Amino acid sequence: TTIQNSWDASFKSEEEAESKVTEFCNRLDIQQQPWIWEKPITKYTSLNDFFSRTYSPNHFPELGTGTLVSPACCKILSYSNDMTMKSILIKGCDYDISKIGLPEGDLQSYASNRVYLGYLSPKDYHRVHSPIHGRCIHCKMEGEEHKSASVKFFGGKFNILNENKRLVIVLEELEVNGGREPLRVALVVVGGVGVDTITYDP
Repeated sequence: TTIQNSWDASFKSEEEAESKVTEFCNRLDIQQQPWIWEKPITKYTSLNDFFSRTYSPNHFPELGTGTLVSPACCKILSYSNDMTMKSILIKGCDYDISKIGLPEGDLQSYASNRVYLGYLSPKDYHRVHSPIHGRCIHCKMEGEEHKSASVKFFGGKFNILNENKRLVIVLEELEVNGGREPLRVALVVVGGVGVDTITYDP
């Protein structure tokens, strides 16, 4: 964000915090009344701090009770398998699934099973939660040497899933009923335009 929009510049006062965050909310139509975010408006230290906000405990939305729920507040498109999604060439890139950073032993399963593509707009809540009740069995930042889409987006086509900063997480279901194999879900979190940082707890 330093290169793209300077959202990491610290506010100089609580008055500036309130003014800048209010303007940001008005411009992107982010809810202000009632105030549902975890900190008072004057306590955010920068636009980055507010952009990565979370809900206050008494306003946190229900995540659902399904076996699989959306990991984020976003628009989701569903594809029957990797080949179907690849045919649309995400952001103009012809990616290679073997170079995303997914565990090699499960590549065939990931390629042949359903794929969900989620897009977060600038107004959305920018935190990702586990889509299943399970445990993390893989967590690795890939492409750390690359800048995110922030820097390269305006320079033409680039490979967002192979040549971009991304966090790859694999989660496995804890409780399984009916004798079936535990559900395993891979999340590939990509920094989009204006987002050059992905923060996570390893």
